[in-house]
Amino acid sequence: MINISKVMARERAIKSNYPDLLMSYLWFIGVHPQSQNKGIGKILLEEVIEDSRKINRPVYLETSSEKNVSWYLKSGFELYHELDLGYNLFMFRKEFK
Repeated sequence: MINISKVMARERAIKSNYPDLLMSYLWFIGVHPQSQNKGIGKILLEEVIEDSRKINRPVYLETSSEKNVSWYLKSGFELYHELDLGYNLFMFRKEFK
């Protein structure tokens, strides 16, 4: 059974690290395993970035997968915070000037 108070505490911890401003929040991006490593994820991410750039909104996201950290860094995101939730949660942002 899920402990609701733990889930809510985790969500508050995550939310407290986001700014109080309009932003694009990338909740999930995924590519079927048979289609991975073909550039599909990169195309999807670039579309989110371009849409956000057009409206001048920063993009925020988090990942718990260490293998994704370098991928987001290569895409121009800044790793600005890590949360220890019993696992590492890496928090990223991409701002437009």
